[in-house]
Amino acid sequence: MRQDWFTKKITRQVPVIGGESSFYDMCQVDKKLWLLNSYSRAFLWHEDKGLVKELLFSYTGNGNYPFNVRSIFSGAGRFYFPCNYGLYEYIPGGDTIRRVYEQPVNPKVIPGQFIENDMYYGFYDSTRRRVWVGSRTGLV
Repeated sequence: MRQDWFTKKITRQVPVIGGESSFYDMCQVDKKLWLLNSYSRAFLWHEDKGLVKELLFSYTGNGNYPFNVRSIFSGAGRFYFPCNYGLYEYIPGGDTIRRVYEQPVNPKVIPGQFIENDMYYGFYDSTRRRVWVGSRTGLV
């Protein structure tokens, strides 16, 4: 939804994009182009044109845990998605999102529980040109 902060009124609302109605995070790609993520999918959405593209994650998980994308952050012209299977990267203009870092899975994890080193949120350090991501086991 879009809200006018001065009047506190909702000026536009889009209830469903690409069959999804719940989104965890969004990041601006261009003036009117946004990158959105739901639980396990990402979308490019234009304010005027609507859904532009569904982006696919290159995922080869073991199937024991749901794929859970936590957030989006940007740096150096790229967008990053921390999730429970590692860190994924999207370069604008591409059709897929590729995994750039795989979290090592703790063998003590009991099936049915969350992976101990889930990755949550991150940021891009432009001074050192590094990506930092917080996980349950520390900073990666």
